[in-house]
Amino acid sequence: MAKTALRFLCQECGAAAPRWAGRCEACGAWNSMVEEQPRAAPPKGLAASGGRRRGASLGFVGLRGDSEAPPRRLTGIAELDRVCGGGLVPASTVLVGGDPGIGKSTLLLQAAAAFAAGGGSAAYITGEEAIDQVRLRAERLGVAATPVRLAAAAGVGDILAALDDRDAPDFVVIDSIQTMYLDTLDSAPGTVSQVRGAAQELIGLAKRRGTVVVLVGHVTKEGLIAGPRVLEHMVDTVLYFEGERGHQFRILRAVKNRFGATTGPPAPSWPPAPCSAPPAPPTRLPGAAESRRHRSRRPRRTLADRHVRLARAAARTTIPDRPPDPAPAPATG
Repeated sequence: MAKTALRFLCQECGAAAPRWAGRCEACGAWNSMVEEQPRAAPPKGLAASGGRRRGASLGFVGLRGDSEAPPRRLTGIAELDRVCGGGLVPASTVLVGGDPGIGKSTLLLQAAAAFAAGGGSAAYITGEEAIDQVRLRAERLGVAATPVRLAAAAGVGDILAALDDRDAPDFVVIDSIQTMYLDTLDSAPGTVSQVRGAAQELIGLAKRRGTVVVLVGHVTKEGLIAGPRVLEHMVDTVLYFEGERGHQFRILRAVKNRFGATTGPPAPSWPPAPCSAPPAPPTRLPGAAESRRHRSRRPRRTLADRHVRLARAAARTTIPDRPPDPAPAPATG
């Protein structure tokens, strides 16, 4: 029996190497190479046909045709819907990243509660916190009475068994993708293989059931979403939750959106500001601009100007001549 070759994957960029190294040659990250065991054999469908798979012929269509805009599902938070392009698209996957403690879980719990209060079905699955912790946050936010389905799980197989049916909720929050794991992989949760495999299974769930899946992602010290870069390519929308810790407001910025533009201004999404009329422009008194324009201003004097004035004053000062010395008295004999 042939021995399975081992490989080492970089946890920052996903590059593979045949042996361990302290520094990744692809991205330059230090101490990011982790040993992972690849699949011993190709999938059964490819192995049976010698690496070539036969399937039905593709039906190609033209670029122009009768197609409708994708339907939108509103979350109930106007600014979140606006940054997503006008609402959430069914069968799509959204990735939300941000610094620890910035408010990702709080915002998404509010969005799930608002979605459920509006008549939709929502589920919140946490892999980092206990049920009681999420309930305390819901009580603090005042959304504990909304019909949100809550569960604590980290196994992707258990999540698929609970959601992959006809009664699948319309809105699902996974907090977070770095804590999810697949039983078929030997690597630890948060590694490149686990993050990529878990995301692929959850994206497949969204496509099959028409569910909007929102993934919470951790960020590195550089401010990028932790894990393989391919994760941002797999999802449909990538949002970054930003803001200063000492400031009251946060900014939700879209860097990728397959169903809308990302060039608009960022939305200050949390906490939502109350709607109010725009402030009136300041009143300008007549003649105020003219009085300021013609008002004389004293020039600002510098230290160099002071030295020049002192030198000029010294040059103008006249020193009186010294009187001549008296002549010596003649000697007397």
